[in-house]
Amino acid sequence: MDIFFVSNEKPRSYNDNGKKKKIYKDTLKREFQRRYQSLYSGLPISDETLQAHITYIHQIGAQGQQPDADNLSKPLIDAFCGVIYCDDRQVIRRTADILALKDFDFVTVDASSMPYEVYSDFQTFFNRKEKNIIFFAVSSFLPSQIKVGVI
Repeated sequence: MDIFFVSNEKPRSYNDNGKKKKIYKDTLKREFQRRYQSLYSGLPISDETLQAHITYIHQIGAQGQQPDADNLSKPLIDAFCGVIYCDDRQVIRRTADILALKDFDFVTVDASSMPYEVYSDFQTFFNRKEKNIIFFAVSSFLPSQIKVGVI
């Protein structure tokens, strides 16, 4: 099962102080519950290893600083503990992309397994050229996706 989430919240770094980080994670959690949780059954996922992918699309100017991918991904993984999955230790693979909106005239999104509501919100944020767009996807992890020592 693939689970998707999109938001225009400004991401917080893992290095932010405790109060800001907690508010950020609670905001994401409530946003998922309000907008998308009803689209999925069987949540939170238990007893399954998972992978997560985060794409952060931004419009950061010269004075702004973009977070690094690792610090961006950790609060997102933490935020959905107990909502999308029972324990964030289930997420054994994570990838993160940070993209500047100015570098793209358009973005192609594979929406084949994505609920229309999530895709529509993504399109709205992108078309409005929101300063921050966070796209989060969680899916089952298959050991066959990893090849070690193969040339």
